[in-house]
Amino acid sequence: MADTQSAHSTAEREAPTSVFTSADRIEVPTRAVELLRNCLTAKRDGKPVAEKLRAAIAPICAEAHRSQAMPEQVLISVKELCHTLPEYERIRDAGERVAFLDTVVRMTIEEYYRV
Repeated sequence: MADTQSAHSTAEREAPTSVFTSADRIEVPTRAVELLRNCLTAKRDGKPVAEKLRAAIAPICAEAHRSQAMPEQVLISVKELCHTLPEYERIRDAGERVAFLDTVVRMTIEEYYRV
């Protein structure tokens, strides 16, 4: 019994203990923030943004993979990032803001699992 108990406690000690919380942040490359801001400006001006948006999200997902962030954490970080950008707040229509954020979330999921 002692051997079983010893093996069990060793396995518990070796188990990963990292947990990502909403307080954790993924390091977002400056270029990705610039591209995301440009997308928001283009969206406001009625221009297509899909390819530019994907170019903004790709380095964020690459960093998430590098830092071994969970997909949920990537989504939280991207949403928080959008909410902090002045260009996002300048989209007057709440429905348009929600639609933009939905697109960002969808593309983030696609990009995260594409890699």
